[in-house]
Amino acid sequence: NDQRRVYYHANRLFLDQAKAGFHRDQLVKALKAEGVRASVWVYPVQHEFTLYSEARWWHHKPEIPASLPGSEQVNRDHIFVALHYEEAPELLEQYARAFEKVWANRGQVARLSV
Repeated sequence: NDQRRVYYHANRLFLDQAKAGFHRDQLVKALKAEGVRASVWVYPVQHEFTLYSEARWWHHKPEIPASLPGSEQVNRDHIFVALHYEEAPELLEQYARAFEKVWANRGQVARLSV
């Protein structure tokens, strides 16, 4: 009986870039400068896979929309931050201060080159 533990690798947060006034890549750069493990990973969206456009794979070829706005929004607006499995109050406090500092200085964040 193989009982391996499976973990998620990160927490996903969403940024309303228009309200924030800066791009998510600028946010990631600013958070990293404050010691936060932050990143972006763009998911391959299923509806763009060639498999769905090739009739030879389907008895009844599915109708796939050209655009899936929800998937596109997730790819456009998310960031990942580290997920911790042990209690780490000092680290969580550091992260909270980092987010507060970035938000308080969002005008400068908006000028960061990425």
